[in-house]
Amino acid sequence: MNQRFASPPSDFLLRKQERLLGSITHGLLAQRQAFQKCRESIVSSCPAAAPLIDKFFLEESSEFRQESDALLQFACGKRAEILADRRKAVEPKGSESRRRLRQIPPSSSHLYDEDQLAKWSSVEPAQQRPQKRPAPDANLGSPFQAAKKQRFVSFSANFNFSAPKIFQNVRSKVLRESLPRKECVQGVKSPPSDFDMLGYGGPRGGQLKNFVDQWKMLGAPPQLIPLLQGYSIPFSKEPPFQRLVPPFSRLAITPPSPPMDGEILSLLESGMIVPSREKSGFISPMFLVTKPDGSQRPVFNLKGLNTFLSLKKFRLISHLKVPSFLQRGDFLTKLDLSQAYSHVPIVPRHQRFLSFVYRDKVYQWTCLPFGLASAPQAFAQLTNWVASLLREKGVRVIVYLDDFLVAHQDPATLTVQTELAVQLLSCLGWTVNLKKSQLVPSQSLEFLGITWDMQSHKMCLPPKKVASFTNRVLLLIQSPLWSLKTAQELIGILNFAAFVVPLGRLHLRRIQLASRKLNRLHPYQLVSIPQQALREIEWWGENLSLSSSIHLPLNRVFMSTDASDEAWGAEVMGMYCQGNWSQEQRLWHINKKELFAVRAAIFTNSAVLRNCTIVLQTDNRTVAAYIRKQGGLRSVTLLRETEKLLNLISPWNTHILPFFIPGKLNTTADSLSRGLSPPDWHLSPSIILPIFQRWGVPEIDLFATNRSKVVDRYVSRDPRDPLAVFIDAFSRPWMYNLAWVFPPPPLMPQVLHHLNTASGRYIIVAPRWPKVFWRADLKARTIAPPLVLPELKGHLTDLSSNRPPPQIAELTLEIWLIQGGANKSKNGLKVTGSY
Repeated sequence: MNQRFASPPSDFLLRKQERLLGSITHGLLAQRQAFQKCRESIVSSCPAAAPLIDKFFLEESSEFRQESDALLQFACGKRAEILADRRKAVEPKGSESRRRLRQIPPSSSHLYDEDQLAKWSSVEPAQQRPQKRPAPDANLGSPFQAAKKQRFVSFSANFNFSAPKIFQNVRSKVLRESLPRKECVQGVKSPPSDFDMLGYGGPRGGQLKNFVDQWKMLGAPPQLIPLLQGYSIPFSKEPPFQRLVPPFSRLAITPPSPPMDGEILSLLESGMIVPSREKSGFISPMFLVTKPDGSQRPVFNLKGLNTFLSLKKFRLISHLKVPSFLQRGDFLTKLDLSQAYSHVPIVPRHQRFLSFVYRDKVYQWTCLPFGLASAPQAFAQLTNWVASLLREKGVRVIVYLDDFLVAHQDPATLTVQTELAVQLLSCLGWTVNLKKSQLVPSQSLEFLGITWDMQSHKMCLPPKKVASFTNRVLLLIQSPLWSLKTAQELIGILNFAAFVVPLGRLHLRRIQLASRKLNRLHPYQLVSIPQQALREIEWWGENLSLSSSIHLPLNRVFMSTDASDEAWGAEVMGMYCQGNWSQEQRLWHINKKELFAVRAAIFTNSAVLRNCTIVLQTDNRTVAAYIRKQGGLRSVTLLRETEKLLNLISPWNTHILPFFIPGKLNTTADSLSRGLSPPDWHLSPSIILPIFQRWGVPEIDLFATNRSKVVDRYVSRDPRDPLAVFIDAFSRPWMYNLAWVFPPPPLMPQVLHHLNTASGRYIIVAPRWPKVFWRADLKARTIAPPLVLPELKGHLTDLSSNRPPPQIAELTLEIWLIQGGANKSKNGLKVTGSY
């Protein structure tokens, strides 16, 4: 308890319970660490024991692991609830003070972070500060108040996961004692209880409308409030009204069945649907789909209604964005919302458009149904804002609709942050499905249909998906016939799997090409699968269980390539290579030449291109796209070249990260492909001297020749230069008070990478191209606005030819003062601007 608060009567028991649960939590974590050490000790002397230990104690399917997880989950969940009750007990009466106090997160030792609480207290008027709660026997005249007090001190189990066996006998009694009784307030409709909010009773239809005040207190944007009060369907035009009285069209009637009877009853009990009293509206049928766990979910077929909607473009995060969110060594938890869409109410005047007929009765939805085309965009606004609120509290989180992924390097901190997330979601009216959530920090977790293993740093398909996808593939191999519909379904599942299966997209291309020849007028007509496509389907059957690295190898190799009619050229980590075309190769299309140049450069330098990520710069957009997307469908010739390239580097654990740069910036490789000397750009003294007067005289020029140097000490790229301080600027760490850096433009990514380990300040001269991929990194390091040199004619010379560079009229240079080191924008010198 923070010292500035007087402990309420209920806090003594709650604090004891929290300490007990904290001891259990930390004891379990310590037990796991000790167990891991024992395992390592046993395995070091008896390696054959490892599989048995893992099978019976560590695998998620083992009884020991399940019981341990259940106990840890139970303890974490209970601590979150007790912490919320303790914080609620000391809240002030004033709504504004209460709102601001709720925004202060807990610390590891106090209900509220001490530093933030001190700031809060310094601006609060005396009468608004938290007061001591009344004595136990005061102001408890009504049954409702007595019930509230009882809930504060009871050891309730309001979390929806299977309690460990040691708690199962006491759980039902505890729940009965802890739940608020409906008869406490006669004639008043009770809001959803904490029991419902944490996943036992499930959400009430449109229950967010009961929590609008909480959203406002936490600063929700004004545009979200109408959505919480009642969502208005965004019609582009009013749909035609239909009679909501018999007789009904046969196509509009939902087919009756015992499973559907159960679903309708459940929807009625939860208030998600109600009998319609309208005379007219819009009727759509419902049907059942089977979920992966075998249960069935009702789907509202709103295809007809969706044609009348005005839809906005918006982006959802997907599994493609998760790797950039994750960091090496992360621990993970996830939160799932129960029946997420049903939290959002539908404005009453639009509920008539969400009608359906079942057993001759008309019902209408009171909340957002699954199937409405505008629903994802509306729902994402709400959960995205909740995620942003958590980020303000220091929680690293991403959300895809109703799935939250929380990450942290420290499992103890992650436990606290996950508890905070559960409290926030419950406070805002969401029902957290703790059965599907993962509250216990883990380094292996399934999210968005992919298993993310942070210990091995791999991602793969979950076993159930591997089995399901493999069965689909084997059926086609055993009976090599397909239709357009079959091909589309196959490509859909393999396209998802291709994200984690190495070279998956490459091995999907031949299947996609073959599917293009199928009859679109007869989508169910069966024909033989072509041999090339069948071979790729067989490859998938053998490789669906493979995993790939979450992140590309940390070792970076920088390369630029180019091709001309005469030859190809490349620069790889400061080394030059080039080759001439044969008579046959001269007839190739330029795109094939450019793609071949990449493979030739890699093959020539294969000794230094193992276990690395090649950062490739090319001035050919098609080449960059074919490498990045592992092939394409427009050119079989380029697809074949891409297959040769990727199959060459795959056994080396080498990956290519391609980027497009304009030809005018691809200077070195362009010169090599034309048989010319590498460029040696030099600025005139009339440009250099004012820069030195502003920022100081550099002690060394890191990219120069004896002719182009701007100060006496310089570093050359020519090993034959006897006057250089040393050869190759990248061969040593940079530790200078001030250095001049004017590299060939293709070396800019490598320069910025090298600066991560540098110290001191650097004057960097770089071409201005707002769309170049490394510009954001350069801006993040700046400690002064850049100087712009738009008119370069007469001021910029290529000393290798004693002429201005090609296309100089289109070239603009910028001169930046930046700070070395991994911490960007450090020392409070961050500069903002539109440059």
